Amino acid sequence: MHTSQFLKTAMTAVDRAERICLRQYRIRPKVETKSDNTPVTVADRDSESAMIDIIRTQFPTHGFFGEETGDNSGDREFVWIIDPIDGTKNFIAQIPLWGNLLALMHKGQIVLGVSNVPLMKERVYAEQGRGAFLNGQRIHVSTTRRLAAASISYAKSIKRPHDRIDKGLFELFDRSGRQRGFGDLWPYHLLASGRIDVVVEVGIKAYDVAPFVCIVSEAGGKTSDIHGNRFDVEAGDFVATNRILHKSVIDCFE
Repeated sequence: MHTSQFLKTAMTAVDRAERICLRQYRIRPKVETKSDNTPVTVADRDSESAMIDIIRTQFPTHGFFGEETGDNSGDREFVWIIDPIDGTKNFIAQIPLWGNLLALMHKGQIVLGVSNVPLMKERVYAEQGRGAFLNGQRIHVSTTRRLAAASISYAKSIKRPHDRIDKGLFELFDRSGRQRGFGDLWPYHLLASGRIDVVVEVGIKAYDVAPFVCIVSEAGGKTSDIHGNRFDVEAGDFVATNRILHKSVIDCFE
């Protein structure tokens, strides 16, 4: 596969983030609480800064939207979206399901995504029109055709009891074959490589899921919000499927 300079740079940036995070993971860094009541460590901040430095060296005119450094994208044609540690709470608790996320958005469309889970030794990545890959091997979503036979992963990070989202989730649970809450970036690896069929997350930020817009699409799947609308940086929920089941999932929330 021909690798673009965009992907080469993204891989280098994620390699650097991985090294920083693994070093800090072993020593259990001090935890601080941000203004939004979420945890942050020096590993989050240092790995995001390192990724930005590497990318900026290659593409000085590009903008950035990072979890720790905020939105510095302006009106740039190219914007890199960064979650230096997706699953910081897992990272802190020494649970191995955490990783580094990086996406490239061009004129509002995600055209590249990288998701790296160091302790599972998995890296999935994709560029628009070039397919999706897991550790260098081409991957594809499942061919499951019935929701009753589907395996789903879900996560809900906001507390709004008895609203339409809750009702939709309960209907989805009732209609699907198997339900698990794998959490954070890991279920998208499973989905893109055909090991599960559906992922639904509620209460997310753009940097939590941006890479998977490209990765899932290039693996043959489909993504949207819970109403079927295309990805938007302001969206607070996200659905990813093997494409075949997408309408059935969205219907649960109507």
